[in-house]
Amino acid sequence: MSTSLLEVNDLEVTFRRSAGPGRKAASVPAVRGVSFQLEAGTTLGIAGESGSGKSTIARTLMGINTPSGGSMNLNGEDVTGLKGRRLAEYRQTMQMIFQDPYDSLDPRMTVSQTLLEAIKLRKTNKPVSPMAEVHELLDKVGLSRSFASRKPRELSGGQRQRVSIARALSVDPRLILCDEAVSALDVSVRAQVLNLLKDLQEELGLAYLFISHDLSTLRFMADYVGIMYLGKIVELGTRDEIFDRPQHPYTRALLSAVPEPLVIDRTVRLPRVRLTGEPPSSTNPPSGCSFHPRCPLAQDVCRTVSPAARPTASGQVAACHFADPELVVAEA
Repeated sequence: MSTSLLEVNDLEVTFRRSAGPGRKAASVPAVRGVSFQLEAGTTLGIAGESGSGKSTIARTLMGINTPSGGSMNLNGEDVTGLKGRRLAEYRQTMQMIFQDPYDSLDPRMTVSQTLLEAIKLRKTNKPVSPMAEVHELLDKVGLSRSFASRKPRELSGGQRQRVSIARALSVDPRLILCDEAVSALDVSVRAQVLNLLKDLQEELGLAYLFISHDLSTLRFMADYVGIMYLGKIVELGTRDEIFDRPQHPYTRALLSAVPEPLVIDRTVRLPRVRLTGEPPSSTNPPSGCSFHPRCPLAQDVCRTVSPAARPTASGQVAACHFADPELVVAEA
């Protein structure tokens, strides 16, 4: 990645778990040293099991969570830990689409009230009335202008998510964070919303940080893909590098669990990788490589030394001692 709209360096997010019946107070490291860049007009997909830290990254970027370390830069400006008016201004550049389109909308407000509330917060010199902007937004997301008077309970799941997209667009953002934005939708509706997001990206030059459990969705949407495990990005590369030539054992396991067959260079099937056990606790992560208790390739070095993320011969970056045998031999 070259000219970066968003640059995240060594991001750390730690939560404090209070004491309760049968448990002690503890610090929970949800995100541990995550770094990535995102260019304008491109999509970075983030995948990983529940609890890996994907949504925490998005919420931290939006200023909902407070980072405990690292930095976040938007358009070359450090936006780490913004508060008050500066945070409100920053959020006009970056918006978020949540997983549940019903819970993210106020059930007491009509669609027009929801959109007008956001439009009024934006500084604009457009010589049009706010209601005309509401109609323009509805046009952009493929909804009839008659929807302006409806409330969320009168809409289907796909229609609600289109309203959520319109609300995100209402402040003219450059970057939209999509946190499982289509996972609650039916398959046919999901395809329509994904195509809408693609069209809006091409029309408006938007960048997306797209979080999803569905790897087929990321293959369709993403230009780059990051794979997260226990708060860290263990592999990061272009879509084709990750899907056609995965280097980290965890990435291979995720891809082999997809119901439809994924292939290397679309001609050779990926071998099946079966993981045993559950992801370890964030409050007490394993020594060395966090993945070693479940990894089929684990050796002694994996149990004691945490692997650094490094380029592989395939082009992506992977945090695994044995992701790239050629490099391991060369370093020995």
